[in-house]
Amino acid sequence: MTVCDVTILSLVGLSRRVWYTSGRRDPSNPSYYRWDGDGTNLRFDLSFWNTNGVDYGWRQVSPNNSLSYICEISQQDAYTILTQKRDFSYGSTSIDKKDLLYGPTFTVDPTDVTMISKTTSLFVECRASANPPASYKWFRGPKSNQTLITPLTDPRFTITNGKLSVQNPVEKDEGEYQCMAENQFGVIISHPVSIDFGCKRCPL
Repeated sequence: MTVCDVTILSLVGLSRRVWYTSGRRDPSNPSYYRWDGDGTNLRFDLSFWNTNGVDYGWRQVSPNNSLSYICEISQQDAYTILTQKRDFSYGSTSIDKKDLLYGPTFTVDPTDVTMISKTTSLFVECRASANPPASYKWFRGPKSNQTLITPLTDPRFTITNGKLSVQNPVEKDEGEYQCMAENQFGVIISHPVSIDFGCKRCPL
């Protein structure tokens, strides 16, 4: 594949004045190139030499140029692209991930809890990966009317590293709960989970 760039010739080298694209030489007519953008046939000598310094021109360059690129491809050819799994470390020159700073992402999502017998405690937990480590908050109630849970709200509730514990749970503790994890690089909120009592008069 031949790599070409689109250049305003009077402004070569200025910021945002050079674009790189791809094309192929027509094997049946070497003086023509086929642009991969939309399949247009380009006569290479005219495209380059007849430009007036204002219009776009074409120039063949090495495919090994080391630059920053944004890749574009037609939807019909998208299947040819190899999908790669990329995380927060993509593009970083650091080898040790401990040196990378990033916002939180959940590694453990909270799940619904249904009480079917009397117990002295229950808990729901969320956990996030983040650097610096995330701090956690829990909210109670529907999104339109949420209350931040703190020991001052009810001393039976405690939060430890994303784990919400309820001592001596009672039916009034039923409802929706959401976990928030945050650091200086981002904030994430879990999906709502429910605490329910499966029986109204649980056996002792």
